[in-house]
This record gives sequence, structure tokens and C-alpha cells, in this order.
Amino acid sequence: MSSTAREEPNYEYVNGRLRARMRDFLPAQVFAELACADLQGVERYLLNTVYGPLYRRDFMLSDMPLTLKLESLVSASARQRFGELKSWGKGTARLLTSVLSIQSDLENGQLFLRALQSGRNDYEPAMPGCGELSPEFWRQLAGAGGNREQIDELCRYDPTELSNVLSTAVKLLDESGRLWEAEWFYMKSSFDWAGGVLKRCRGSNGAVVSQCLGYLIDLWNLRVWLSVHYGSGAPVEAAHFLKGGSLPLERLFFTKSYKALLRGTFWRSRGTDPDERSLFELERQYLLWQMTLRREDPLGVQVIISYRARLFCEWRNLMTIVSGLQSGLDRAALQSVLLIDR
Repeated sequence: MSSTAREEPNYEYVNGRLRARMRDFLPAQVFAELACADLQGVERYLLNTVYGPLYRRDFMLSDMPLTLKLESLVSASARQRFGELKSWGKGTARLLTSVLSIQSDLENGQLFLRALQSGRNDYEPAMPGCGELSPEFWRQLAGAGGNREQIDELCRYDPTELSNVLSTAVKLLDESGRLWEAEWFYMKSSFDWAGGVLKRCRGSNGAVVSQCLGYLIDLWNLRVWLSVHYGSGAPVEAAHFLKGGSLPLERLFFTKSYKALLRGTFWRSRGTDPDERSLFELERQYLLWQMTLRREDPLGVQVIISYRARLFCEWRNLMTIVSGLQSGLDRAALQSVLLIDR
């Protein structure tokens, strides 16, 4: 991370670029329509969008199966656009973009730890390398095949602090054999890193990003709470809530009712009896909230937050559609797991 808080931030420049890019996003109703098409229909549609030039250049004439072509296209486009966003920022605009990107590193790191725990060597990063840890870093980890010496070397020579955090989490997993403990350490240490960066970004922009991080911490804590009270989670996991979320720790420790847990909070609209969709609906609420922020301050970090959330939703929707169509998933079921505002 080359920028410093002393550099003059360039929100006006970054936000101007992003507003021009907003027209590149696919209309929300298109995702439901594509879920009722077939893979060839998805290909034809994307050829006439912002994805078209990249597809014609890098994928159209490839011998890869159509599913892999489309998945590779969507991820490559997301990597390109996330990467451009990171490269445009200076000063606190760059620092806060780095903090916001932590969600990618958290998800990829968790998946990597779970692959190691299960003994699988076929790890694939879930998100398109849009965090502090580069796409190349995650590709090299996937190619390590679970080899601990190679993993340690990759983490040691990566210039970011989060790679050291991941290396320590892998060692903790090997020593304890407890996945939840390694995940908790990785999450906590990553949020600690983000908090350290936020301390250098005072003012209203830093406060908005701090609020985003708080809700992201809530999502982890709610996953743990639901696992303990409604799933197969061991009670000891309750001791591993993370500090810094909007939900008070006392409420997480002592509340037994899901509705009571969420009452009066940002998450109150989801306070019904939990089911298998609860975490998905919570994540969707968080992302849709982020997308509305650009209306609050067109000159601040809110535009960056909104753009990132919308780009993530588009990437996820398209990947879900391609995977669902390939597997023959029922169209109604496929539409129900799309991150769109119905």
C-alpha cells in the first residue's frame, strides 16, 4: 500500500471516474432474465455489453468449455475493474479503498483454511482477487497443493501484512486442528490491520468505512451465533465473537432469541425465525445498503463503497447464474439466490 494519509486525497477524481463507469453495470432485471436462459443465451447477451471486447479478445476462440469461458470472463472483468479502482486513489482515498477490499481477503482466506482442514488440494479463491492480497498470490496458494513449506514461503515473501496473518492462521490450524480457532484468528487479525489503517483516516469518510467494517464484523458474529443456537456449532465458539461490530457483545452472549438479538439494530428487518437463508439475506441487506450510500455524499467515499458493492453483486450474480445453468438448477431456485433487489 504505497499511499499515505498525508497525501492529498483525490475523491473528486476517483468519483468522477466511477460515475462514468456506473453505466457499464448490467440492469438489475437482467439477472432474473438470464437465470431463465441457457449458457448460449448468457454468452450472446454478454457479447453486447461491457464484457464483449474482453470476451472476444481473450476467450471467444478458446477451446475451454463454455461454462469455464464465461466464469473466466466474469472474474477477469471484475479483477480488472477492482484493480483500476485501487490504482486511481491517492491519500485517504487509496487507504480507505484498501480497508474496504478486506472482504475479499476474508472470504478467500476462510475458504483456503477450510480446504486445508478438509485435506483438499483443489482450493479455488471464491472472489476475484480484489483485496490487498493479489490475484497472483491466491493463484500461487492454490498451486501449492497444501504444501506447508511452499505456503509459508509464499506468505513470507508477499509484501502485505495480511499474508503474514494467513501464514500464522495456517500454523495455528496445524497445531490445534480447530478450524474455528484458525478462522477467528485470521478474521480478528485482519480486522485489527484494517482498524490500524482507519486510525490514519480521520473525518467523515473514515467514519463511514468504519461503519461498513462494523457491519462486516456483525456478519461474522451472527454466523457464530446462529451456529451455536440453531446449528451444529460447539458452545465454545460463543467465546469467539469479534469486537467492533454494531451488535453489543453482551447481547450476543446472552440473547437466546434471534428476533430479540436484532431488535432495534441495523439488522432488525431480518429479525424473524432464522432458516437456511438467514445469512444470505443478511449479506444481501448489507450489500444493498452499501449500494444506496452514493446518494448520501457524491463527493465522498460513499461513491467508492457503492461502486464496489454493485460490482461485487454483479460478479456474484453472473457466477451464480453460470454455475446454476450448468448444473441444471431449477430456474426459480436460481433466481432466489441472486443478490438483486426484488
